[in-house]
Amino acid sequence: MIAVALVVELAIIVGAAAAAGTTSHFNVSTPLATAMWSLIAVSISVLWVATFVACLVLFRNPLGDRARTIAIRGGALISLVRFGLGYLMTSPTAAQLANFGGIADGGPGLPVLVWSTVAGDLHIPHFVGTVTAGYLAVVGLVTLQALRGQSIVMPDAVTLGLGAAIAAAMAAAAVVIVARGTALGR
Repeated sequence: MIAVALVVELAIIVGAAAAAGTTSHFNVSTPLATAMWSLIAVSISVLWVATFVACLVLFRNPLGDRARTIAIRGGALISLVRFGLGYLMTSPTAAQLANFGGIADGGPGLPVLVWSTVAGDLHIPHFVGTVTAGYLAVVGLVTLQALRGQSIVMPDAVTLGLGAAIAAAMAAAAVVIVARGTALGR
């Protein structure tokens, strides 16, 4: 469920940006855009609920040694919180905008990242979540490398290839995030 919800959400986001040259979030300019934005909202909700259920399962079952248990449960909680933070971006009220110093999309922003330089910016937790996913991938890669009996300083072609794929995926995610911010006029 988690993977399917992520694929649906990302396919719409990438499709809107790459194929249609428009934004996906908050786009209600046409009936199709409105339907796609609604589908994103549903997939995000399914994603959060499925992650919540996964967290419950992870906290109720033995996961091996103490370090692995803490790492898995901690990662699950971080994912749950990170996905939940996305809800803050969906429809802030005027009071929320005033209380948290938020502003509408657009305005001055950091070079490249286009994060607001004049107010709080809820795009940042999404970016940090992408970095967290990349960190998880790297942790998985070095774990696989260790389990294969391979020194960290002598990676084989498989390890190098997986490392390159992780780096490419992280770079692509960063480009999408930055392009999305730029498309929003920030």
